[in-house]
Amino acid sequence: MPELLFRFWSILTPVSDEWDSYFLTLPNAKVQKYVMGIYLTAAVIASVITFFILLTAGYQHSLELAVLFFTGGLMAAACRWHKKYKEYILRRWREIIKKPF
Repeated sequence: MPELLFRFWSILTPVSDEWDSYFLTLPNAKVQKYVMGIYLTAAVIASVITFFILLTAGYQHSLELAVLFFTGGLMAAACRWHKKYKEYILRRWREIIKKPF
């Protein structure tokens, strides 16, 4: 297994400079889309895990509870995003772009 990971990493290493330049030239709208996509993916995975934990624990309405947790978390994250994190992420992104490597 470690050999496989090393080979995979060695394949990606020569193009790391290209990846760096790609990420540093992303416009703000794309950064926001990537952040939201990562969050939604993590939230869906967490909800599926929650569903299986509740199902294993014997709850009758496991799916409804998992959907309720997902919806509540999504609404809370949307409120936090609009109040504070959107500007923070964009400000940090601009700082990263300005830093020389």
